[in-house]
Amino acid sequence: MRFALSTAILAVSAVTAFGGAALAAGPLCVKPGVPACMDDSLTFVSADRMTACQTDVKDYVDRTMAYLKCLADENVATGQELTRNVDRFNCRLSGGKNCR
Repeated sequence: MRFALSTAILAVSAVTAFGGAALAAGPLCVKPGVPACMDDSLTFVSADRMTACQTDVKDYVDRTMAYLKCLADENVATGQELTRNVDRFNCRLSGGKNCR
């Protein structure tokens, strides 16, 4: 058992080091950019500009929360994929024929 687990960890490390298929697909979650109005000194001299920027910031918050949820979901899916692949590797290592 110790050999199988050590070998699986080595295999996972190799996939990570050399880029597995999931890494090649690219990120599914896109980090939103900060609204430009936040760094514009003119934003804070008029009520209209502040109100418009406030709307942009609220949208930024919503998009960032969706991004964080996406990252969390991607993390869970990646952990599940890792577990399935290590289990399949260990099954094949122990001579299994129908390893999935």
